[in-house]
Amino acid sequence: MPPVVVSELPNRLRMRVQVGTNPETGRPVVRNLSFGGIKPNAGHQAVYDVAVLLGAACQYPVVQFVLEENKDLSS
Repeated sequence: MPPVVVSELPNRLRMRVQVGTNPETGRPVVRNLSFGGIKPNAGHQAVYDVAVLLGAACQYPVVQFVLEENKDLSS
């Protein structure tokens, strides 16, 4: 089997925000906001710092930040 070749692709930041509460269950209603085109060589701390700034500008409280690192696998 030939060795795998890994190519870095642009990453994506997903910010999960609470947009309300379900009146029937009392559980939070969470939506995702996605920001693409994050350079693969961007440091994790830098991405987090920008995410915090984006979250501060959002009208809803942030529940979670997720960095999705994408790679292309080929042979």
